[in-house]
Amino acid sequence: MNMYKFLGKILIFLLVPALLLELVSRTVVGKDWYENHFYLAAKKELQSQTALLIFVGSSRTATAIDSEYLSERLSRDLNQKILVLNMGQGYSTLTEHYFGIKRALAYRGSFKNVIFVVEAAHGFPLMNEWHGSWVLEEAPQIIMPVLNSKEIFEMWKISSMDPGLKTLISSGRYLLSARYFHRFRRLIQALPEQIFARYRQEHDSVGIREAGGVSNSARALFLTRETVKSQFELLKKHPQSCPDFADSVFISLTDLLKANEAELLTYVPPQSSLDIQNLSYYRCSDFKNAFEAFCRKKSLKQLSVPTSFPDRDFPDLLHLNKPNSLIFTKTLADELLPVCRSYFSQ
Repeated sequence: MNMYKFLGKILIFLLVPALLLELVSRTVVGKDWYENHFYLAAKKELQSQTALLIFVGSSRTATAIDSEYLSERLSRDLNQKILVLNMGQGYSTLTEHYFGIKRALAYRGSFKNVIFVVEAAHGFPLMNEWHGSWVLEEAPQIIMPVLNSKEIFEMWKISSMDPGLKTLISSGRYLLSARYFHRFRRLIQALPEQIFARYRQEHDSVGIREAGGVSNSARALFLTRETVKSQFELLKKHPQSCPDFADSVFISLTDLLKANEAELLTYVPPQSSLDIQNLSYYRCSDFKNAFEAFCRKKSLKQLSVPTSFPDRDFPDLLHLNKPNSLIFTKTLADELLPVCRSYFSQ
């Protein structure tokens, strides 16, 4: 009996601080992070019956697409309102976009009158596999607001992610305190670098569009450059194995969009030479051949847009600077115009 009392006291000792932390998270910090998720925040636009052009991808897409210009240009040339949503997000995976799009579908009912343009940075989209990792370890919080209970169960069942990461995602879906604890831990881990590192803004550097979690600060530019360089060295030593296209999230995304009357396109964003070399390590003929055969079978179109820019136009070796993003967007608009005219006139 004494043992049961002892265990009960330990349980209370652990539960009370946890409940207080959750209460503080919900009342003081608030739920803005959930409500501002890049898909959930677009609820109003998705609920409207306006023609939509939605870009899906990484921070490369976030910084390369001038959605305001593209919306104005297409609306003027087509003589109808075309709303452009740029869902490019740093540290995101195609799996996270898939679930975000499923939540967006609930807002709209169907994707009739919607064109999705999916980033294919290395010739084909992000090669996420359902049996692989659903998130990047640096940013598991992105997936938390867009999973439901059934999908969390499926994650535990089929994903090969570390159990600790699965636990964090599961708890963070319902507990704001879990989300902020993870954030606090990441800040503590980065503290030595924050204190001792010195960052220098390049004098000839032109700013990057701040979107999709991308910052234009000297610190952010420096850290991204170092990340791209270290990734290059790591991939040279440890090339990635060829993924299984049959297990690809892209197949599920295609089926979801086609079943709900959407048009699906892919495009290649601008990339620096080092970024292209990094992504070349993910190429493999089996996956590439399977992807191209799939596109032919599903009649998927890849936009043909020149993406050649000198490395000096990528201040952090990853993201195109703002002046050239407008140039790229104008070229992209020329390619999109006939596709939009054909689809939105149906």
